[in-house]
Amino acid sequence: MSKKLLENASPGKLFKPTFHRGERQSSAYINKPEDREYKYSDFASTNLYSTSSYRYGDKDYLVSTQQANVDYSKFENHTFFHSAVANTNEAFDRIVNFYPFDGTQKEIEEFEDTLTGFEKYVLDSFPKNVGYLILSGTQKDEDGANGNYIEVIDRAGAQVASISSNRSGASVLDPKTGGFTIELFFDVPKQLNDNQVIFQKKGSLSNNITLAVSHSNSATGGGFGNELSASIVFGITSGSRSSYVTGTIYKGTFSHIAATYDPSGDQRTKLIIDDRVYSSSFATIFPNLHYNASSIFIGSGSQVRLDGKIFVPEQTLSGSIDTVRFYHATRDKQTVLAEKRKDIYASEDLKLQYRFNEPVGTYTGNNLVLDSSGNSLHSKIENFDVNFNRVTGSNNPTGNELTKRHPVLFPDFPQVAELNTNLLTTGSEYDIYNPNLITKLIPPHYFEEANYLDNFEEDLGKLGSAFSTFTDFKVGKKESDLPGTSVLVKFLLIWAKAFDEMKIIIDTMSNFHHVKYQDTETVPDPLLMKKAQADNIILPSLFRSAEQAQLIEGVNLGDGYTNSVTSLNDLQNLIWRRILSDTTNLRKTRGTVDSIKSVFRSAGIEPDNILTFREYGGSKNKSIEGSRERKVDVYKFLNFSGSLEKSVSTIDSLGYPTNYPKLKSAFLSGSRTQAGKPTISSAKSTGTVTLNNTSIANFYNTVIRMTDGAGVEKRYILQNTSTSNTGNVVSLDPGSGAVNHVIVGVQGLTYETAVAQIVAAISSVNGHNGTIIAVDNGSGVVGLTQASPGISGNIAIITQHQYTDSGAQTWASYGIGANTGFTGGTGFIYPGHSLYGPHGISMSKSDGLFTSGSFTLEGLFDWEHGYSGYPESVIRLHTTGSAAVPAKEAVIANLVASSGSLDLFLRESPTGGVRHLFMTGANVFDKDIWYLSFGRRAPHDQELKTSRYEYFLRASKQEGGRLIESFSTSSHYPSDSASVFSNFTTTDNSSGSFIVIGQQTFQNGGSSKYLNDTSAAVDGLARSSSFTGLVSNIRFYSKNTTDKEWKARAKNLVSVGTENPLVNYNFTNNKTGSFERLILNTSGKQYTTGSNADGVITFFDFSQNNLHLVGSNFEPNKTVFRALKSDYEILSDKFDLNYAKTKIRVRSFQDPELIEDANYASVAPIYEVRPSEEVVDDNRFSIDMSVMKGLNENILTMFANFEPLENAIGRPNMIFGASYPELQNFREIYFNNVLEKMDLSKYRSLFKWIDNAFTDLVYSMVPRSTTFMGINFIYESHVLERNRLQYTFDEIYLKALPRDPHRGNLLLSQFSGKIDKY
Repeated sequence: MSKKLLENASPGKLFKPTFHRGERQSSAYINKPEDREYKYSDFASTNLYSTSSYRYGDKDYLVSTQQANVDYSKFENHTFFHSAVANTNEAFDRIVNFYPFDGTQKEIEEFEDTLTGFEKYVLDSFPKNVGYLILSGTQKDEDGANGNYIEVIDRAGAQVASISSNRSGASVLDPKTGGFTIELFFDVPKQLNDNQVIFQKKGSLSNNITLAVSHSNSATGGGFGNELSASIVFGITSGSRSSYVTGTIYKGTFSHIAATYDPSGDQRTKLIIDDRVYSSSFATIFPNLHYNASSIFIGSGSQVRLDGKIFVPEQTLSGSIDTVRFYHATRDKQTVLAEKRKDIYASEDLKLQYRFNEPVGTYTGNNLVLDSSGNSLHSKIENFDVNFNRVTGSNNPTGNELTKRHPVLFPDFPQVAELNTNLLTTGSEYDIYNPNLITKLIPPHYFEEANYLDNFEEDLGKLGSAFSTFTDFKVGKKESDLPGTSVLVKFLLIWAKAFDEMKIIIDTMSNFHHVKYQDTETVPDPLLMKKAQADNIILPSLFRSAEQAQLIEGVNLGDGYTNSVTSLNDLQNLIWRRILSDTTNLRKTRGTVDSIKSVFRSAGIEPDNILTFREYGGSKNKSIEGSRERKVDVYKFLNFSGSLEKSVSTIDSLGYPTNYPKLKSAFLSGSRTQAGKPTISSAKSTGTVTLNNTSIANFYNTVIRMTDGAGVEKRYILQNTSTSNTGNVVSLDPGSGAVNHVIVGVQGLTYETAVAQIVAAISSVNGHNGTIIAVDNGSGVVGLTQASPGISGNIAIITQHQYTDSGAQTWASYGIGANTGFTGGTGFIYPGHSLYGPHGISMSKSDGLFTSGSFTLEGLFDWEHGYSGYPESVIRLHTTGSAAVPAKEAVIANLVASSGSLDLFLRESPTGGVRHLFMTGANVFDKDIWYLSFGRRAPHDQELKTSRYEYFLRASKQEGGRLIESFSTSSHYPSDSASVFSNFTTTDNSSGSFIVIGQQTFQNGGSSKYLNDTSAAVDGLARSSSFTGLVSNIRFYSKNTTDKEWKARAKNLVSVGTENPLVNYNFTNNKTGSFERLILNTSGKQYTTGSNADGVITFFDFSQNNLHLVGSNFEPNKTVFRALKSDYEILSDKFDLNYAKTKIRVRSFQDPELIEDANYASVAPIYEVRPSEEVVDDNRFSIDMSVMKGLNENILTMFANFEPLENAIGRPNMIFGASYPELQNFREIYFNNVLEKMDLSKYRSLFKWIDNAFTDLVYSMVPRSTTFMGINFIYESHVLERNRLQYTFDEIYLKALPRDPHRGNLLLSQFSGKIDKY
């Protein structure tokens, strides 16, 4: 080898990789933010740089026992040598007396960081409180001293010295030559108000700062922005100089007000009210705002000069206030808006801050307001009312306060005292039996001598007594209240505490190799990264772009100033722990899609819901029908298990126990506007006109008016002579489109002859000409019949008489008798009406019964407690009416579940026979989710011509889209002419049937009607009513459910699909058969999951028919839905993509049932794979997130299978078409269901987080032989929006002709159909 080649050789390296796997980063497909870089200044106000700090994640070792995963509620876990009672009171003393509630952020963090693990547990257990203050104002001319107000004495620590950390007595509130800002939340009640002072600092009449609300008559209407309003005034007066500004606030709601003055800026007074800024007209310079340390008054004040006028307060302040802050700094709008709802800590500029977070109740100091500015300007509420002045709750306007930073420190507050008592009780018992208590390890005579010398009766002195027995009830005074003990005991307890802390750290380190989902006895959070490195697992940085407060404190996480109990850092540690806990599974499945999915599941993400995992390749011949996917999702079930082990208290008038939950639907009836089966009742309306037959007829200017079914009005005018004299009737209103038709020469005729002429006129070309049939009924009666069924045209037949000189006369004297008008017709009316669609609306109430033809009632059910020992009513149909039984709800159908069987009882007419269907073997109480349905198939849906109805009952259970148990039965019964399913009657079915679930005592059973019947004619099992299970996805169809539809919906929990959505989807009206449709559709995905204060919850109908089910008698204000996880099958929206769900393919089965679920398998044996069924696999793999995935999956729920789509796309006659017309029809139908514009930006934000957080981890888990194409964000058309290449005749058939080069290249993609194998 030449020297040159030797020099260029690189020994030990076979190749040079283009990139290193460890350096692989997220795709940055969408604006990847760089990891946030923090500077020292970002943490200057924190405790980060202290050795006691651990919260910022900068130390990968244990700093504090707070980091140990210990259950501190049990003393045996953390108190080994120390006294439990002493430990408890030491914790209380440190928290009550030393908590820096008025300190800086750094001081508070330092206090929290230096607590022991048990002390932090006690602090977390202290009650927390946020709230606001209500001030009761005085009336006009009433002594202002009677109202509520706060006087702030401008001397640090002077007013409440016993709890003040700053007792210097210095004046701190006068702005002097600097700027200032007053901030607060304020709510004016909706009532008349006079001049009232909100905030005032006054040296004299002409030397003051005043923020006030001025006189307002706005109490009942009008005002600012069509709302009740009040005027806010802010003014500064200093001698002859003054500045003044006014603004407006709404009454009855909190507004944030900032009053500011900047002497170094524009020198104007400003009011920043919410997001509006009001400014004074002129700039004013105030050389020195000095008020001789006068007090600030909040809620009261005296008269002052403002804007050259005397402002006289007539009342003390009436309203609610929160978070009063006074800065010696000018704050701009952006700063005010950014910080108004946040916790602000003590700083140099903040001179006064009242948060009003003191709790409601009776305790020492309940009238105090604590200053958290660090200047100890604590004060009191004058004329305090414990039952009125304070409000605690979620309506706090300072919505972004960190609740954990507002503990209730008053030692005699009931919850604080109770916490102390409980811990001391438990601790005292523990000390008795703790053999390692340090005082038990020392000979007793040492303590006897020490106690004698120091004059103590017990070893711990009073240290074991309740904290309230030795505290002076002063909070935050920075002085200990702990009682004395002997020097020996103090020495031993100091060492015992240190020993306990060391033991906790040592025990925690020993758990390094134990990772569990539980929070105890497992590796601590700071060591999770080291544990991951030891296991060769990359943990994702999940919140790289989070702000400091979001990451560490969990504040401001979303819209509406959302705070979380768990910080993002704690959440990340939880996810990391889940990933590490799943290490065994990750190792077993490494290199498979399951391992990658498990990582997402560890993060609380069900990956199949939002992501598509695509392994490229698959069969050369793709079956669209085989394009199905498994999906794992959580569904909510309405929980009736509260009925277990309950005794009935009282029963209402309908037989329902008032303490048992029940669920009722709206009536299953509505206006019939659709064509379909059963056909609507159809009859032609008829009417008559009777001529006077007592004498020779006289028809002088008589008019007969009528309208046919098409709305055409004709007027038949009878004249006396052969001369047409139509002028006499022109003044009559002809109506819309009316045509005058004159019948002449009837003077002197008999009425029989007149009738004949009228009949001839109506039947003539100029008359209605067949749209109204006229006949001679004899005896002078003209019989009229509408040619078309339905109540069409005028209901009345109008007969009029017009005199030429004196007007209308009575008909009897002029030959016209009574008429009946058109009556008796049934069918559609108002065809083409904008409200009723092309067919119109049926006037028969029976046509509007959704049970009148075929129907199906179905739902998902589960009994998580198993069989209760007695039969349960799964679901029922009831009806109402004026008769005795329906008046108390007649039971017409009852599905009853027993151990191992299902029974369906029906009695659809008052005294008709009981119809009973039953199935054995279906054990629905096995704690799995069951899909149950029943209904009937009307004669028009049956293959054989028959007048009998088929009733069916079905039950199935699936797992992963495979039916593992399936049962069905059916029976034929003769039609019942009195069936309430088909007939509206005021006595037995006045509104239609309705769905009921829940316990009930069926009423009026002695009348022997319906299933209420208590006689031997009805099996007692049919009167079962209790239900203790869970229910979801209740649906009702006014159609028969075919076997294909049943199995499709049984496998796919979210499917509402039918075989022909163009007809049977619930937003189709104009197709023949569209009455047979989805009527009621509830979903376990609904947002509302809790009952209201009355125990009521609505199970919403998403079919937009507003047939909501209302649940009642549930526990008030409780979550009454239970989340259950299910694995089921859905139609895949990627049916036209060639990708492999699995690369293990079974080609033959001996069991024919298994072949049904396999798209390319045949009956065994198979010795070779057909060339058409060979596969083409490659090693590409990608994770895709499509903005249309959720929409596509929802679209496909309206299909029972792919046949409609396959036909819409693959019809041979569409080969030369430019589009897919059936897809257009599907789009029009589906998007009637969409009520608002979809926000696709949310997908983009979610992808941004997933890409940044998980790409590196996923890449590390993909085998080296796999080409990972990243996590991709995809914009695409939805599944019903497809463009197609339009083929032309010459491109398909005239292959010999040269193709025009100007038409470009022709790129073809061929899809081949396949005949099912049998």
